[in-house]
Amino acid sequence: IASCSQDKTVRIWNAYTGEELFILKHFGDIDQVFYNPNGQELISVSIASSTLFSWDPQSGRSLPQPYKSIDPDVVCCSLSPSGKLIATGAENGQLQLWYRTVGNGIEVNWIEVLRSMTGLTYSIGWRQGFECMYLSTVGLGTLRVWKLEEKKDGYVLQLLWGIGLKELSLVNANLEGIVGLNPVDFELMKQHGAMGTPLE
Repeated sequence: IASCSQDKTVRIWNAYTGEELFILKHFGDIDQVFYNPNGQELISVSIASSTLFSWDPQSGRSLPQPYKSIDPDVVCCSLSPSGKLIATGAENGQLQLWYRTVGNGIEVNWIEVLRSMTGLTYSIGWRQGFECMYLSTVGLGTLRVWKLEEKKDGYVLQLLWGIGLKELSLVNANLEGIVGLNPVDFELMKQHGAMGTPLE
């Protein structure tokens, strides 16, 4: 288990015994920490110092080339189900997408593959589709669902639908799994001129 704190540390714990295994020191207060699905990496996010950091959770050491500077307006960060893409959302409405490679003895490489204006974003979710991925972005009274496709010349982000607080209130949308809308909410979305079709 990993935890983060405003004391600029990430702590890794034994989930069975509660024993503290490692204390990892970041550059600033840490706002988020999450594991890569491959189990070989732990990522900490410090909004105050505008940095991402990659760690080896088995040894408690930083991975080669672990440090990445991010936009100072960034307020949230999310890792894709594959562990290869990181999305950051910012108060200035800009979403950035980074492609990453990491493995045993392999340096972490950060390559910016997309920069798009998606609106003020405080939270980002992912869902892996059959031939593409879906992202949900949550802002101040807004929810938007995007389709992300990898093309020969890069990644393309397309808005499927979006709502505002004053237009529609969703009660059955699963933001965590991003499963989309039920038939009733979909009909309401159509009445409000929303785009796209509900996700299965």
